[in-house]
Amino acid sequence: MKIAFLVSHTPNPRIYKRMNLAKEEFQEVFVIYWQRSFDYYKTFMNDNEIVKHQVIDSIENPYSLSIYQRIKMVASFTRKSFKIFRIERPVIIHAEHLDMLFVAYLYKLIHDSNVKIVYEVADLHQILYGDSRRIKHRITRFLFRSIEKLLCKKVDRLIVTSPFFWDDYFKGFFPKNNTIYMANAPERSIFESKKIESKFDKKLTIGFIGVVRYFDQLRILIDAIKGIDAVDVFIAGDGKDYEAIKEYVQDMEQVVLYGSYDYDKEIAKLYERIDVVYSVYDIKSKNVRVALPNRLYEAIVTERPIIVAKGTRLADVVIELGVGFAVDSQDKNELKVLLENLVADESLLQECRENCRHIKDEYFADRFNDQLKETYASLISEYQK
Repeated sequence: MKIAFLVSHTPNPRIYKRMNLAKEEFQEVFVIYWQRSFDYYKTFMNDNEIVKHQVIDSIENPYSLSIYQRIKMVASFTRKSFKIFRIERPVIIHAEHLDMLFVAYLYKLIHDSNVKIVYEVADLHQILYGDSRRIKHRITRFLFRSIEKLLCKKVDRLIVTSPFFWDDYFKGFFPKNNTIYMANAPERSIFESKKIESKFDKKLTIGFIGVVRYFDQLRILIDAIKGIDAVDVFIAGDGKDYEAIKEYVQDMEQVVLYGSYDYDKEIAKLYERIDVVYSVYDIKSKNVRVALPNRLYEAIVTERPIIVAKGTRLADVVIELGVGFAVDSQDKNELKVLLENLVADESLLQECRENCRHIKDEYFADRFNDQLKETYASLISEYQK
């Protein structure tokens, strides 16, 4: 019984966790994907137990593609995927993003009506979930939402990485009893074997670890530390805004750029280098207002207080759990005052660390994995009937 993963990028740590879980429980796993120039996840690429089908060559800048170019690439991806599916005959197709759901939907409609579809949504795309009032955007949003609602009729299970995705979006057209909340939580084996001590002594290091994007919010952080000699910034990762940030921080001794990293091998060591996690995004994006990013869970399990944006569900969770602080995503001065307070009064950080310590056992990936195992097993059983 084969499980196929269908993704329009190189599988990232979150999708790789899903594949590992499927591999351990059901053995036969393959993935169809296309490579992007800036998301090369080394651990996945070195795993020889997962059959890999890269059917689209590297894209230099996927964000620059027009809708027409994207449609052409999806059409090519679909033709090549069908050839692989007809040979491999998967029981389950685990698809991420709307374009991959489209491929899975067509295959189920044309070739195998019994195949089970799992649709995973890690972020709500602005085309589907934006709030622009411009006529062009409203029409586009209506069309894409209508397409998604149609495609979801063939979906057997929906996976969301934030429970607020269902509350705010899918509630209107997909049943809650077939929706699974899978937090993008870290693997226990990566972090628990290492005691990641707090390093704050004379300098406080604020860390941004992950895909480097949201230039304005990173610029606000960099500007906020100017004049505060006791605070440094550490940025690890790559992404569409990396080069712009690199240019912006030229000759700034208080800012360290680490660049890309091997997640499994280096992520714990990266958290050892910071005292506080910075996870402030632009709340003009509706997705940002309802998403729960992996940095939340990494911050908790490493006992690092986290700074997030006000006006988000993430801020509600952070404040409720007492694991961090919320600031205006556009206000440099508010962030500056917070950093000055953290330097002056370490008890603010210590309280958050203690709160993290008390709850962190609940925020490792294994706390969420059983429901996915049960989902795969249930769908395989339904397929065999």
